[in-house]
Amino acid sequence: MKHGPLTVAQCAALQPPEADSDGEHVTLSDQDHALLESLAEDGRVGYQALASVTGWSQTSVRRRLTEPRRTSVVYFDVDFDAELPGLRSMASLWLSVSPGALSAAGEALAGHPEVSFAAATTGPTNLYASVQCRDAQALYAYLTGPVAQLPASGRWRPRR
Repeated sequence: MKHGPLTVAQCAALQPPEADSDGEHVTLSDQDHALLESLAEDGRVGYQALASVTGWSQTSVRRRLTEPRRTSVVYFDVDFDAELPGLRSMASLWLSVSPGALSAAGEALAGHPEVSFAAATTGPTNLYASVQCRDAQALYAYLTGPVAQLPASGRWRPRR
């Protein structure tokens, strides 16, 4: 998991509790469903609003959210506007890498600070990355530097 400029304490605050469901069946009440539906509409909704939706106290909401998080029924994903931290130039890369170098190239690519997501794919290309850079010059420097140095990279196609 990439953390970028977050501190160790900030990363720890975002970590879910250890999942220990071991395949156990989770039974959700009507209030649980109301809570999850409210979170699905707006993941930023606070405990007070969730308490009014479920009829529980804020303390009960906080405690009740622990169980679905523990069993991986619920997880939180952070999404943000890339322009807020000054990342104004974005690109999607589809790269063709020799199969023997796919793992090494993928791991190297995923480790680049410019890459927010990387995955192996199928089709005419076999490696994908979502890239965010400060500006067009930084994107060019990234493409002609770290991307060009990837193990056994062949052709690649950037898409803006």
